[in-house]
Amino acid sequence: KSVKICVLTYPTYEGLCYPIEEIISGCKKHRIPVLVDEAHGAHLILNRDGPKSSLALGADVVVQSFHKTMPAMTQTACLHFSKHSILSPEQEERILWYLKSLQTSSPSYVLMASIDHMLEIVENEGFRKMEALVDLLNAFYQNVMNLNSIKVHRFDQMDPTKIILFVPNAYYESGIWDGRILAQKLRDEHMIEAEYDSKSIVLLMTSICTTSEDIIKLGEALHILDRENMSTMENKLSAGKGVNYKRIYDQISEEDTYVYSAFATIYMKKEEVDVAKSVGFISAAYVIPYPPGIPILVPGERIKGQTTELFPESLVKIQIVKEDKINEI
Repeated sequence: KSVKICVLTYPTYEGLCYPIEEIISGCKKHRIPVLVDEAHGAHLILNRDGPKSSLALGADVVVQSFHKTMPAMTQTACLHFSKHSILSPEQEERILWYLKSLQTSSPSYVLMASIDHMLEIVENEGFRKMEALVDLLNAFYQNVMNLNSIKVHRFDQMDPTKIILFVPNAYYESGIWDGRILAQKLRDEHMIEAEYDSKSIVLLMTSICTTSEDIIKLGEALHILDRENMSTMENKLSAGKGVNYKRIYDQISEEDTYVYSAFATIYMKKEEVDVAKSVGFISAAYVIPYPPGIPILVPGERIKGQTTELFPESLVKIQIVKEDKINEI
């Protein structure tokens, strides 16, 4: 009875689509409304054979960012109310009230025209373009499946328009051949910009505007980089040099790192220390690889050595709780 609403993110930033329909169905049985952050899923409606939009699966309120995966300008987004929503009229009115309170009274006609143009493309060519894109991607996956030092992650329930590349542990050498180096070489040598990169993965995005030339160019670039890397690393291969994420997560899950709520740390004294000296202290900051990624660390959590192994190299200092005392307000 205390649950007011269920808030979900679907699909994930990397394109993973979990069985959200089961969650929505369970919530509906208990009359719990479901709000879905579908920022990276506005295009799902166009893929007849792929994961479905949460709007089609029964979610009550769905927020989509058109500019992320559709041919629309940045800052174009939409909030949908489902035709079968279990929200009461009062709840819908409250949401609309907040929209009116937070949104500008002088909307951009350029952005609205961009949405109109996007809708015209979707209506007239959307399904055809998506089918063509999926065919291109299937051919791409076949083309790169036998690479050695670059692999493609594919999952059963995954948005096919997202491409996840990773460097296998046997070929991994931090700063020599890892995800960030791969992304840099794609950018500098082949003029291909990744959406996101880390030491372990490179994420690339395609859309209904991606051309066959784009996909062919990416495939050729990966083959070139794989050949170059294999020739330079032939005598340097050493298995297990990558970060063992399973080991780290297993160790972290076995320990209780919770000390305070994130809210409680707002009013605590803080100081900044080197990451190398932070183990054992209580974090006063979030460490998140990339929104909407899952946090590696949250305020109020005790910092473990295993946790710092997941930190990005660019993070050299971190804010910690200075004393176990709450400041007077």
